[in-house]
Amino acid sequence: MKKLIPSLLFLLGMQGFSNTCNFVNNPDFFLDKVIKKIQSEKKTNDIFCDRDSIKMAYYTIENEDYNANIGIVIKVDQTTSNDEFKKIFSKKFDEYKNFFTKIDTKDLGNNPLPDKEIVRFYVQFPDEKSIIIIGKYEYDLKTKQYQMVVNSKAKEYFEKIQLFEKIPQIQNIAYSDEQVY
Repeated sequence: MKKLIPSLLFLLGMQGFSNTCNFVNNPDFFLDKVIKKIQSEKKTNDIFCDRDSIKMAYYTIENEDYNANIGIVIKVDQTTSNDEFKKIFSKKFDEYKNFFTKIDTKDLGNNPLPDKEIVRFYVQFPDEKSIIIIGKYEYDLKTKQYQMVVNSKAKEYFEKIQLFEKIPQIQNIAYSDEQVY
């Protein structure tokens, strides 16, 4: 049973991030609902802390799209096997794939919905500073389509361990070199 850490570290290297982390200040009405939903479900510790020390529950602008994002952290260590990693990822994916559908949008008034709802997935190591990007699962509210965009540097590894094979919702997979964090 191969271990996850050496294979992925060799493939991708590591990126450093900070330990001190809070949600974004002064969120708009929709984002405030997202953050409150995370907090009420006691999932704050599942939320990834980005390189700017902000818990990833915020908007990003990509092309002309204004996208709501949450980042989910999957914690591993040197003893985590590929099979354990796949189980953890599958569980986290299942927990968060429909997260945005749980947000009550009835009373948004004139506040617009985002163009895309994006759930990003990261692997984090025990030092809490080293991460590997898995990818993002996005729902385009304009086209009503889901897509998984995966880190292309890890494509061979993810295919080898069949990370996405047994997750029925992941049918449309694209690989990208873009920075998905």
